[in-house]
Amino acid sequence: MTKPATGALADELTRIAQTVDGVSALFPARPLWQSVAGVALQAITGEALPLVALTESPGGVSVKVRIGVDAAHSAPAVARRVAQAIRSHLHRPAAAVEVSVVKIGG
Repeated sequence: MTKPATGALADELTRIAQTVDGVSALFPARPLWQSVAGVALQAITGEALPLVALTESPGGVSVKVRIGVDAAHSAPAVARRVAQAIRSHLHRPAAAVEVSVVKIGG
């Protein structure tokens, strides 16, 4: 059974991604336009959508993060560093980590 994970580990991974050199911002792991339910929940509760999506299953763990990259850095290199930092923190080199660069600059 696959289930989304929240809480302390997701918060830790958020902090880790934010501290990677070259990351200028984190964006909700799932764009608002892809999640009507997420938009409704955010409007009702006022809670921000998670910046890191973490899903655990018997087959392993999957992480999704969307980042902004400072223009002075190489976006592919920053994305690789974020993925590596997350895998290192999880102590699972084979973890599926998807890093999307959604903004470059500023």
